[in-house]
Amino acid sequence: TIDYQQPPPPPFFSQESVESTTSSTVDGMVMQSRITAMQRRIENLEREKMDLAMSKAPLEARIRQKEDAWVKERERLLSEINNFQDLARETDERYRELEMQNEALEEETMKLRLEARAANVD
Repeated sequence: TIDYQQPPPPPFFSQESVESTTSSTVDGMVMQSRITAMQRRIENLEREKMDLAMSKAPLEARIRQKEDAWVKERERLLSEINNFQDLARETDERYRELEMQNEALEEETMKLRLEARAANVD
């Protein structure tokens, strides 16, 4: 006997399998579209980040310059304050010396007046 094999039946496409295939194709296209949009967004954000970094550099340099100027001004003012304090101390010492000289001169003046009165009384 000869065994004849029957050919397999033609593929059967049900309505569900066609809809499933169409749905997965549409889902794939939607996903690809979202991926493309996200990639564009990433590129835009990276470009914006670069622009911001480039505009930030001059601002940072200006801040450093201002800080350096502030430090120099602060040092100058502190030096000036120290000089004024030294000057005030020296002036105070000179004032005390003059006060003591004045007191000594007043005492000598009173002594001389007393001697002059005593000399006139005699």
